[in-house]
Amino acid sequence: MIIDNSVNNSMFDHFKSLSGITFKYNGFSKKNMSFKFAKIVWEVIEDTYDGNRSQLDWVVYGDQNCNFHNNFEEDSYLEEWNDVKTKEYEVFCGWVLRKSNNGEVILMIGTDYTDEYYPATVLDTYS
Repeated sequence: MIIDNSVNNSMFDHFKSLSGITFKYNGFSKKNMSFKFAKIVWEVIEDTYDGNRSQLDWVVYGDQNCNFHNNFEEDSYLEEWNDVKTKEYEVFCGWVLRKSNNGEVILMIGTDYTDEYYPATVLDTYS
């Protein structure tokens, strides 16, 4: 079966094109694997391998009617991180949202490669 990922590619390219530009961040839902940034609800799609391992596959448009319990408006910008060591992860690859006023990381979107055999998708606050 051949899968056409051109639509997912286009949405993911749109997401990545927002890097470095300040927009409002309005919260996230770990349960729905979604967040609102730049007036768009984005959904994180996992490549789940075998159920024990996962990694970020796509960031695509999500349910635009989704509500977040932690709704707020924070000026922030998107930044790509590759092979970055954080407080929680030895090797993180993906994107972060940073507050525009002080650079504080407020959301991580990507994959934790700390255990190369068991990577894990990340959509969470920076801890």
